[in-house]
Amino acid sequence: MDIQLNELVVGVDSPLIGGTIGDIEVRGKGTFITVALRRADGDVIIHPSRGTYLAKGDSIILMGHQGDMPSFAQQNVFKKEMRYRGSRVR
Repeated sequence: MDIQLNELVVGVDSPLIGGTIGDIEVRGKGTFITVALRRADGDVIIHPSRGTYLAKGDSIILMGHQGDMPSFAQQNVFKKEMRYRGSRVR
């Protein structure tokens, strides 16, 4: 299986600013799920509700198929390096 976790930062010019977790799920066409949301101030929301709003600098942690993530990230957010137990995840 080619499932992976990605942490994507909502950038300054992202069309996701002011949108919701539900908007992400619609744009992703069901190819991934939102695992967590890290606010710019460091607060973490595990399994955020579909109505949770996004702001500049938030990080969205998504789980989905490896092939679907790059196209979503390229269109909507800036991809951030993901670490798992101190190791870089690609």
